[in-house]
Formats: sequence, C-alpha cells, structure tokens
Amino acid sequence: MLIKVLGSKVNANGAGNASTVGNATTVRCFETVQAGEGGSVSLITVRLNAGATIGTFELNGGSVEYLDKDPTDEVYDNTGNTSFTSVVTSG
Repeated sequence: MLIKVLGSKVNANGAGNASTVGNATTVRCFETVQAGEGGSVSLITVRLNAGATIGTFELNGGSVEYLDKDPTDEVYDNTGNTSFTSVVTSG
C-alpha cells in the first residue's frame, strides 16, 4: 500500500482535544508506544462534530490502522499515545 501524506501528525488525547485531522477523510492511526515499552491498548473514538459517538475501536501498541471518515468527523484516543495523520491510500 502506498500513502500520500496530506498534513502533519496530530495528537488528540481525550474528548476535549478531539480533531478532524485537517478535515481528513482517511486517517492513519499509529499507536506510538510498543507493548514492551509500557504501551497498552488505546481506545480510538470517532464522533460527529456535534459530539455524538459514531463508534470506537482498539489499537494495540505499535499498530497502524487506516480510518475512513467524513471530513467533519472528529477522532481522539484515551492514552495520548496515538498519532493521527491525514493521508490518501492507493494500491
């Protein structure tokens, strides 16, 4: 898979710091702390801009997942260990 980076990474720890990640529609989510380095599972929350939760998923330490969302949807994690980056994927 190829990715084209569209912006700088964003850390969004907690609901008060939720971000649209630059109005991204595809977001690379990277749990930055490896399990062996004291990392844990992060809970990623996706919500409407108005605050209603769309859904959640878990991200293990050192893992990467790609999230498809609407431009105004916000994301955040519960650990502060996840970076979110706006990308386009292909391949």
